Amino acid sequence: MSYLYRALALTLVMLAVAPAIATAALGDYHNLTGQITMWGPNYYGEQIAVVQDDEGQSWVLRFGPGRLPEGAAVGTEIAFMGRETSRANELDVLTAELTSSVSALPAGAASGWAVVPGAVQDASGMTAVIRSNGGALLTVDTSQLDSDARTWLTPGRGVTVVGVYRADGVLAARGVATPTP
Repeated sequence: MSYLYRALALTLVMLAVAPAIATAALGDYHNLTGQITMWGPNYYGEQIAVVQDDEGQSWVLRFGPGRLPEGAAVGTEIAFMGRETSRANELDVLTAELTSSVSALPAGAASGWAVVPGAVQDASGMTAVIRSNGGALLTVDTSQLDSDARTWLTPGRGVTVVGVYRADGVLAARGVATPTP
């Protein structure tokens, strides 16, 4: 009977310790600084971004609701602390702050392509100004859009612009999506 009690006690100890052992390989914390090179999708309020750190390594960052700093945009430098997830080079951001504003396309940005969700602030001729969901103002060249797509760029309207950053930091729009046409 004492063997049964020992086996039961060992099983209970293993059950109590197993969660700590299971997460021991995950969860390393990193304090890094780098430039946002690309936006990913926004799922249920969690914004995904690709950041290239000061050592040239790229990280996928997951910003939970309320954790994305005001004014974050492609090209801004950001200091952040994140916790590793189960995927390589992916971090859940715990805290972040901007250390610079947008100046030009960041080095190593993925072909300069960007997906910018936001709202139209101003539009005239072949130029529009978009306030990204992160709060940054972006100048958008709309000359490569067809006339129907340009009509969607009215002040106050929510849009997602897809385009390529030029060397001067202007986003050359290749497409526009709106919740309703």
